[in-house]
Amino acid sequence: MNKIQRVLETVFKMAGQASGVVLIAIMFLILFEVITRYVLLHPFTISEEYSAYALVFIIYLGLAYTLNENGHLRITFAIKLLPVNVANWMRLFTLCIALIWTCVATVVSVRFVYDSFVRGMRAITPQLTPLGYPRIVIPIGFFLLLVGIIGAIHKTIKCIKSGLSIEDYLENKTEGNIS
Repeated sequence: MNKIQRVLETVFKMAGQASGVVLIAIMFLILFEVITRYVLLHPFTISEEYSAYALVFIIYLGLAYTLNENGHLRITFAIKLLPVNVANWMRLFTLCIALIWTCVATVVSVRFVYDSFVRGMRAITPQLTPLGYPRIVIPIGFFLLLVGIIGAIHKTIKCIKSGLSIEDYLENKTEGNIS
């Protein structure tokens, strides 16, 4: 299981790094737009459209990375008031709800992208960009999140069995005390 976990963590990290690279690309694209608009007086018209596509890329590819890094919003102040076992079971419950929601979102987004290709949908811009291509990152991101949630459920079940809180479990795991 450790080998699979390492591979998934690598994939999540690469997705997070790709999101970072795309963010830098957006900054350069907007900078190029500003220069062409105000210095050259001939605007580069695709920056707004492609920056929006890139923002979708950043959001959806960053989901699994953020989950893996424990970066999603949590109400830890309330959870810390609960006994460890209750907090772990509550985490498992919320992760199961997230798993169901993400399964539905993955299926719906696959249909959304499929319909975009089948209908030949294009952006209502001068570039007439085929919308299926920028939208394809949505189901990919949801699928990665789905895999990440399954991993988080696995960790939470280990926490329930060991009686540790998720924070203690992760701390012991990094120190090598838990396999």
